[in-house]
Amino acid sequence: MRISPINYRLNQIYYNKQNVNYSKKTNNLSFCANEVMKLDDATRRLYNILLSCTCEELREIIEKNSDNVRKLIKVTDEFDNTLIHILDADKTGMLAKYFPDEVKETILAKNKKGNTTIHSADAQKLMALKRISPAKIRTAATIKNEDGDTPIHLADKEATEFFIKIAQDRVKVAVGILNNQGLSPIDCAGDEKRILLES
Repeated sequence: MRISPINYRLNQIYYNKQNVNYSKKTNNLSFCANEVMKLDDATRRLYNILLSCTCEELREIIEKNSDNVRKLIKVTDEFDNTLIHILDADKTGMLAKYFPDEVKETILAKNKKGNTTIHSADAQKLMALKRISPAKIRTAATIKNEDGDTPIHLADKEATEFFIKIAQDRVKVAVGILNNQGLSPIDCAGDEKRILLES
């Protein structure tokens, strides 16, 4: 029996990338707790593959396993991160294209640190999510995590520019919000970001 190139590649990903750091946000390699641990072996394997596959491989996986991928979008790991918390902008955009309703439901989902999917999103990921729900991104701009930080506190210059374009009124509100250390987004900002927020 001959294994197709994509199945061979998926097996390589699953068995050979066990030491890959899947998430910059959590710096944790173990995604087999909480809801992930409750999955059957085949579904858990698919979940781990989704974390480490390329965008091209993800497209093929979606085309072959649409229903299973759809179910995994809202599954959380041991830190209550959904796939949308963890995946990069390109993979998030692809999931948003194929499963807009499911991804839309996860935008405001909070992990154990109180971060929504927007808190650590870069401008490219924000753009992918904006296509399915600009209103939820506007809402998320002022949501505080457990450290009291809003996405505006944590945004880099490009993400700040994005927020200003789609939610300027919410950014003005967020600029006045202090985190648990008594710092506003302007206090946390570098020079370029500070200029954007002060204008």
